[in-house]
Amino acid sequence: MTKTLFSLSAIILFTFFPLTALAQSAGIPFGGQIIAPPIPCTCPFTPGVQIIIKPALPAWPTHLVYLPGVSILYQYYQIFRPGPHLLGLVAPTPVPCLMVAPPPFFCRPPLAPYLPAGLPIIMTGTSL
Repeated sequence: MTKTLFSLSAIILFTFFPLTALAQSAGIPFGGQIIAPPIPCTCPFTPGVQIIIKPALPAWPTHLVYLPGVSILYQYYQIFRPGPHLLGLVAPTPVPCLMVAPPPFFCRPPLAPYLPAGLPIIMTGTSL
């Protein structure tokens, strides 16, 4: 009786509660050179700086958003000028870069140049 009860509970346990580990990603890796001066996002709902990089592989420029207090910035802290190379991780959900506008709009996307939503930087390190 106890063997049957133990076997039955083990079958139920391993059937409904599998002991497999699911892989979780901390972010999407990126790397490249900053090709334009950073653009500040002045809206209080999305404070940050939009950075445009040219990836190491031949590809279109990538838009990233540095969020102070959220993004971790490692040495040499050179994300605020064109030229340095970045290497790090981004989150997969895009964040818009909004500018302050007069009422009734309050926040709006920049009119010129048009900026697509950028991927938020989780962590990055820079070159000199």
